[in-house]
Amino acid sequence: ENRNFAPGTNLRYVSSFNAISVKRTFNPSAFRCSWSDCQQYFSQAQANSQSKIANDPEVMALAVKLKQNHDPANTVIEFCRWLHQNIEYDDKVQHRTDDLTMTLRNRRGHCGHTAQLFHGLCRSVGLKSRDVLGLNLTDANGKKSNLPNEWGNVHIWAEVYFPKIGWIEVEPVNGEKCFTIPATFIQNN
Repeated sequence: ENRNFAPGTNLRYVSSFNAISVKRTFNPSAFRCSWSDCQQYFSQAQANSQSKIANDPEVMALAVKLKQNHDPANTVIEFCRWLHQNIEYDDKVQHRTDDLTMTLRNRRGHCGHTAQLFHGLCRSVGLKSRDVLGLNLTDANGKKSNLPNEWGNVHIWAEVYFPKIGWIEVEPVNGEKCFTIPATFIQNN
């Protein structure tokens, strides 16, 4: 409506939409990406930004251990396998998502904690990664309950950059199937 409203007038706006998505998958064996490709890219990106290598010694040690004898894509799989097996989902965790030490120590957290730990592992070995923010549309209306602001479908996953390939979506808690993103994940950055 295009009319004058008195200050304090409450208006209600209702919208309806359909989201259409597909399951996405990446087959790392179909592409070649070497550590030297990643190091070259990461060094250039490092020089052009304020990105920093993870400085938590425990995260760095874990990343180096999991990387052994793996190419970049399989290192990502190893990171996700470890996260799947060692971090228990808990949406009641109180510490900040970027407190990697607490997440490692307590071995629990929600998707934000897991994504940040994944980023720390990636940075420790020279892989560039970033957040993907969106929804996991497990509930048709996008809501966890009937409360007005209870959006239970909010989800964070990640993307990792492979030179000569590009940004690839990763679900850090999916273990070996981390490169398979369900159609219910809708990106909304």
